[in-house]
Amino acid sequence: MSDDNEAKFPRTWQEMSLDYKLLTIFSLCVMFLWMVGQSLLIQWQIAIVGVLLAGVAGVAIYHRVKTRWHWPGVGVRGVLGAVLGSACGLFFLCAAAIRISPLEPKWFPWFAFGGGIILFSVLTSLRFAITAESDYQRCCGVQLLPTPIESDDQTTKPSWKRSLRGAFTLCGAVVWLVAVGYFWKLNVALRDAVPQPAPPKTELLEGHWLQNNKQAVYVTAAEKTTVTLLEQSAIFGLVSFVAIGLALHLLAGVKLDGTSADDDNGGNLDERRK
Repeated sequence: MSDDNEAKFPRTWQEMSLDYKLLTIFSLCVMFLWMVGQSLLIQWQIAIVGVLLAGVAGVAIYHRVKTRWHWPGVGVRGVLGAVLGSACGLFFLCAAAIRISPLEPKWFPWFAFGGGIILFSVLTSLRFAITAESDYQRCCGVQLLPTPIESDDQTTKPSWKRSLRGAFTLCGAVVWLVAVGYFWKLNVALRDAVPQPAPPKTELLEGHWLQNNKQAVYVTAAEKTTVTLLEQSAIFGLVSFVAIGLALHLLAGVKLDGTSADDDNGGNLDERRK
């Protein structure tokens, strides 16, 4: 099935599907565990997160059975989104795990939070999880309702706007990879650094935000060059990404938040049809 009709992103609690509400509740519980988790053994933390995941899955499955939900299918773009999203998310978690262990009580909730976000993102791309209640309701009943008419934003938006939006999304992915690459290489450099210069680690590396107490350490020339290049590229890419996004949104009228022009005017097609 095609994924041409993009899912709506809910703006209020009422517009959220049960899936999205469960993700919010799970995230808040894990954040609370992060605040108090240092006083708990890692075994207890794993058990708590496991119970939360089982509870969330159980409620979601029961709700689907009760409402006769049907999987709407997924297209190539959804599968690619799931693969790329999971790869980028795991890349970030692996970069963090270079210096901090996921099994440390202080950090396990942080990894659990990230893992939950990645899992939900993958399920959303594959359309097993739905973010907006209106999209969820379209998949309920004895059989799937006919594919809804595309919004004005989809049917009338010029092809050049769709191309710009796709290019902007691709640029965002590149900036993300560069930033996580910097995070990764900095963690590796700091892990292997020495407090005093000793060949081949003779280059001073200081002032980076991940350094404990901003203590000066020494790395190899290649490590310092790589870290510096990635840091500058990430900063330049992030600033450029934000500036280009504002220009596209404000000057070119390209919607970058997934909403349609109909939503911006305070209405939707269903209401207008009525």
